[in-house]
Amino acid sequence: MLKEGDAVASVVLVMYFPGVVTFATLVKELGVVGMFKSVAIMIVSTLLVGGILNLVISAL
Repeated sequence: MLKEGDAVASVVLVMYFPGVVTFATLVKELGVVGMFKSVAIMIVSTLLVGGILNLVISAL
């Protein structure tokens, strides 16, 4: 049986698992500054969703 932390870890990993190709594409499409902005948005949204999911699962 899975522990509650396993579900949170799985969601966070799926939301934020960019590879080298992702960063290369972002640099090509958005430029370096745009890539860093995009990565910042991905990190913040991943931490928010993971934190909220952790609170919800812990409350159950």
